[in-house]
Amino acid sequence: MGALLTAFVLRFLSKLIFRRFDKNRMRPIRRATRLLIWIVAFGIGIQWLPESMRQSPFLIHGPKIGLILGVVILLDRILGVVLRTAQLPEVFTQNARSLVFTILRLVLYCLSLLICLDTLGISITPILASLGVGSLAVALALQDTLNNFFSGIYILIDEPVRVGDYVKLQDGVEGYVQRIGWRSTHLLLSSKNIVVVPNSKISAAILINYDLPDSTAALMVPVLISYANDLQKVEKIARQVAESIGKSHSAIVADSTPGVQFAAMGVANFMNIELQVSFRVKRLEDSGAVRHELIKNLHAEFQKQQVVPFTSA
Repeated sequence: MGALLTAFVLRFLSKLIFRRFDKNRMRPIRRATRLLIWIVAFGIGIQWLPESMRQSPFLIHGPKIGLILGVVILLDRILGVVLRTAQLPEVFTQNARSLVFTILRLVLYCLSLLICLDTLGISITPILASLGVGSLAVALALQDTLNNFFSGIYILIDEPVRVGDYVKLQDGVEGYVQRIGWRSTHLLLSSKNIVVVPNSKISAAILINYDLPDSTAALMVPVLISYANDLQKVEKIARQVAESIGKSHSAIVADSTPGVQFAAMGVANFMNIELQVSFRVKRLEDSGAVRHELIKNLHAEFQKQQVVPFTSA
């Protein structure tokens, strides 16, 4: 009778508390709380049994183990709801939240296992000592793996690269980030092949992220012409061609103005002038198509307007 009364009171109090929160969001916590209430009620109900029955090892240790597990499950549900729905700093991305949640759950359940063993009268001191020595041996044996693991945590939290970004490493490898795992990062090359890069290499490398702070990129196309040309005429032709491409090509950022300017004289010790035409493209991968159209149209217009090309002869 006392157990049922306790369960009823605790259930009533829990309903009053959870009434103030979103029902769907708090459903996992409510279920864990309901389980904990019945465990507490069971522990109280045992006290009404005869003394001889209460001496059973199951009834002595069962409620304690059940209470520990009930509290652990409740904490696990609370952590899950907080990390999924709470307004945390921007550094806690979805991947970072999942990683933190996994680590906290692992720590929580390991601690609960040690507490349960101690409750059963099993000494945990030798276990802790063995774990300490074993952890040191494992850390030394898996040094590279752990380095990649913690580098993966750094990448997920600090976000120097994100899934979908186009990056170029200092060794020349470049491509789209397809996946950031606990050991390696996968890059999709322009050839549609995947290159697997250890996370430690990503975290230590000097790299260019073409999608930070935004995905647009500057395209610079150098054009060499002869000294014999009228520069005002060349600039006018190049600007007309560039503006025509800027209005018609879908890869170029809308409302952006192409740039046309003379950049150098006597490039590579030859009698020539370097003209640079620049665009703002939506993605770096669009550069090739825009460059192709510019060179093709400029060549046709230069021939039509009799612009003298650069020649080393």
